[in-house]
Amino acid sequence: MHYLLVTLYEFGQFLHILLWIAIPMAVLSVLITTYLHYHKRRKDRGQSSEVPLAVSQIIQEGEIIVREGENAYHGLLWMKNKYEQDREQAALKYEQLKQDLRVSQERYNELQSMYVYTRELLMKIYKELELAIETEKAEGPLAAGAAAVTPQEPPVAGPRIVGWMESSSSPEPRLEPAV
Repeated sequence: MHYLLVTLYEFGQFLHILLWIAIPMAVLSVLITTYLHYHKRRKDRGQSSEVPLAVSQIIQEGEIIVREGENAYHGLLWMKNKYEQDREQAALKYEQLKQDLRVSQERYNELQSMYVYTRELLMKIYKELELAIETEKAEGPLAAGAAAVTPQEPPVAGPRIVGWMESSSSPEPRLEPAV
């Protein structure tokens, strides 16, 4: 087992001394920094209070731009113009959205009419198929006195090709082994 070169008691003493020096230094530096920032802000306020109307603050795209030599009236005039410009842009955007809504409603109505037409057509086909199946069941396998002939396939020695009509699982033709 390896022994430490420094005992835990000595390490504790080192931390004790270090913290007695580091904590007061950190507190002192925070106090000095706070005082300097406070003094600078107080000095800046004293200068800006001397000329309240000579500087107007104008906000552009998240930045505050201070222009000297302009009075408050020009700043208000600029804000009014900016408001009117934003209002015009909003009106244009609103008109564009109304037009998009109108186009979407027209497309919806067109699709709905196509759906109704297709549904009616499918119902018509379904009824015709039902009628055809019912008439075939009523007439039976012998229609108009004809003899029922069922074709029989001759036995084939090789594999047989099964088409898509005979298989229910796949639309592709497949090979079945000979029986």
